[in-house]
Amino acid sequence: MGFASNMTEMRFKNRDFWCRLALFVGVAAAIAWLSLTPDTDQIDDIWSASDKIKHAAAYAVLTLAGGRFFVLLTPHPVRGWAWALGCSVVYGAVMEGCQAVAGTGRFSEFGDFVANGVGAGLVFAAVLIGALRRGA
Repeated sequence: MGFASNMTEMRFKNRDFWCRLALFVGVAAAIAWLSLTPDTDQIDDIWSASDKIKHAAAYAVLTLAGGRFFVLLTPHPVRGWAWALGCSVVYGAVMEGCQAVAGTGRFSEFGDFVANGVGAGLVFAAVLIGALRRGA
């Protein structure tokens, strides 16, 4: 076995790995619950700026948690953050699709999908700018 297989074994035995994975999955589960349960104030909130800010904030947190996890799996940290961005955007699309078919009274909105992407993208942009400043 080479260096790469030893590194893989060390990752899976590392408590930090499992804590970061649990945080990422926990945030994703919280977003799923919030996205798919009936919303009592939905009518008032559907086009409000606060709704879009909530979406952006939720997906920013998901990207932060995902980035902290994925950097453990890639040789270059920015690549891990790019994985987190991609996963967050895809997850946002899946959640919007699920809202359309779940029958919970929720609406699937393109504006929500955009807000999700903006939140995730802002985190990635901040990480990328930091990496470029450090010369990474």
